[in-house]
Amino acid sequence: MSEAITHLKVPMDPEIRLDCLGPDGSVAHVSRVLRSISGRWKLHILFRLFAEPTMRNAQLLKDIPNISQKMLTQHLRELENDGLVARRDFDERPPRVEYELTRSGRALTPVLISVRGNSPACISRTGTGLQIDRACRSGAPSRGARRWHQMPAYHW
Repeated sequence: MSEAITHLKVPMDPEIRLDCLGPDGSVAHVSRVLRSISGRWKLHILFRLFAEPTMRNAQLLKDIPNISQKMLTQHLRELENDGLVARRDFDERPPRVEYELTRSGRALTPVLISVRGNSPACISRTGTGLQIDRACRSGAPSRGARRWHQMPAYHW
């Protein structure tokens, strides 16, 4: 019997189980992060801010096709409340506001790039198992992935 199958028959240590599934365990933390980035436009906003250190509202509107001002404002506020984006108001007339990623927001960059590597558009089955598309490994969006996600070509 393989070691992996034998391991499954051993009951899980209650302390390890609590670390994973408890009220402040791994599942709770990962769920919190996923909730903070879920939303139709949040990933678009985050990837634009990964590409540019600071952006103004008008730049984001222009760079993200089909987003309305209302939705952009709503998602920026939610990202700000979740600590992923910082809003900088220059208190000028006409109003000038810039958005940038916080330290927590920048820390998500490698995680989201890694998740992108698991996209069905990037993974192909071979005789020996799974192989990641070369474009996905390099971080460059592949045509299929871009079309499938309907995302503009971001340069990471």
